[in-house]
Amino acid sequence: MTIGISLLMSAMFMTLRHSWGRLFTNDEAVVSLVADVLPIAALFQVFDGAVGVTGGIMRARGIQLVGAMLNISGYYVVGIPLGLWLAFTRHMGLKGLWYGLTVSLIYCSVVASYLCLTTDWDREVEKVAVRLKEEERLRHVDTLKADDGGERGDIVAE
Repeated sequence: MTIGISLLMSAMFMTLRHSWGRLFTNDEAVVSLVADVLPIAALFQVFDGAVGVTGGIMRARGIQLVGAMLNISGYYVVGIPLGLWLAFTRHMGLKGLWYGLTVSLIYCSVVASYLCLTTDWDREVEKVAVRLKEEERLRHVDTLKADDGGERGDIVAE
C-alpha cells in the first residue's frame, strides 16, 4: 500500500512539476528550479515511503538502535556528504543536494527492507509471548501488593 501511495505521489510530482512552483511563487527562476528538482523528489518519495514503513517495523521489533544507526549512517556518512560534494564540488547546486539525500534514502530503504524481510517472525512472536507473560506476572505481584499493603519486591510470586 505504501509503495502504491508513494508511486501516486511521485506521479503527481512528475505530472505537475512545471506548475507546482506556481502554487508558491510567480518568480520564473524558482518555478524552473522546482520543475528541475521535482523528478528527483519523485524518486525520493518512493524510497521515503519504504523507509517510513520499515522504520515502524524496526521500532515494533524493539530494534530502534538499529534504525537510528541506519539513519545516522545513511544521512551523515552517505547522503549529506555526497549531496554537499555534488552541490558544491561538482557544481550541481540544489539538484546535487537532492541527489545526496535520495541516495541516503535508497541506502536506508534497501538495508531496512533486507532486515525486515529476513526477520524470523516466529521468533519475534515467541519474544512477545515471553514479554506478555512477564507483564502478567508483574501485574499479579502488583495486585498482591495492593491487597497486602506491602511494597513491590516484598511479596514473591510463584
